[in-house]
Amino acid sequence: MINGLKNSKKSHITQINDKKVILDIDSGKYFMLNHIGALIWDFIQSDKDFSLDEVSHQLAKDYDQKEDIISLEIRCFIENLSKLGIISR
Repeated sequence: MINGLKNSKKSHITQINDKKVILDIDSGKYFMLNHIGALIWDFIQSDKDFSLDEVSHQLAKDYDQKEDIISLEIRCFIENLSKLGIISR
């Protein structure tokens, strides 16, 4: 998990190739995560609690990108999932 975040009990996740699809059971809406979104989701689903800095550092290293940009993107991604009720603390 990232900073104690976990998926909502009202969502179901499935893998399709390198993407993940999240179904919000209450609304019937689904969300397709691209490869990077799926990686971040894997961090959220992990039994280990990662900090946002740890995840940003790892992804910046893996994809040769600036850590501050990655961190901002992860924050936006988490905020959107949280607003949709897909994740919670």
